[in-house]
Amino acid sequence: MIAGLVEPDGGQIVLAGEDITRVAVHRRNLGLVFQSYALFPHMTVLENVAFGLRRRGVGEALLGPRVERMLELVRLGPLGARYPRELSGGQQQRVALARALVTEPRVLLLDEPLSNLDALLRDEMRVELKRLQERLGTTMIFVTHDQAEALIPVRPRGGDGPRAGGAGRSTRGGLSSPGHTPSSPGFSGGRTF
Repeated sequence: MIAGLVEPDGGQIVLAGEDITRVAVHRRNLGLVFQSYALFPHMTVLENVAFGLRRRGVGEALLGPRVERMLELVRLGPLGARYPRELSGGQQQRVALARALVTEPRVLLLDEPLSNLDALLRDEMRVELKRLQERLGTTMIFVTHDQAEALIPVRPRGGDGPRAGGAGRSTRGGLSSPGHTPSSPGFSGGRTF
């Protein structure tokens, strides 16, 4: 709903004081990283990352340096000429992150971004996500069904800290809401970095 891919039955979606409930997906200035990463297989890493900027009409003179900076930030600088099939799962995820972040979104939505990774790589990418958030200061909404992931301590930057979600809403600050603890079947963990 936040991304605009599904319309709410009622209520409003307010971002930074602006009602975005009826704003078109491409006008919300949100980044989205899908569980499957949704990379374009026929495009190189560089082309994948540049895609959103090209769609926004950013000229090549500005596009190149921004893409290169983002690839360096996610530690993929030398891999710009490769195709997604030539990358590991963690590298593909970092391409998806770079593609979402290069447009400088107001909020980055991450839909189960670590679920396709093995345990070791998942731990590394948690650290990487936290590093990127701290470096860029971008608000991130991280959706997960993994209770251990939902409870990872994160130092908020300019926000009010972690939130637990339930029934499609942020219920309260902290790690759980009344009646929904991390060990209860109804727990639905969400986190904003």
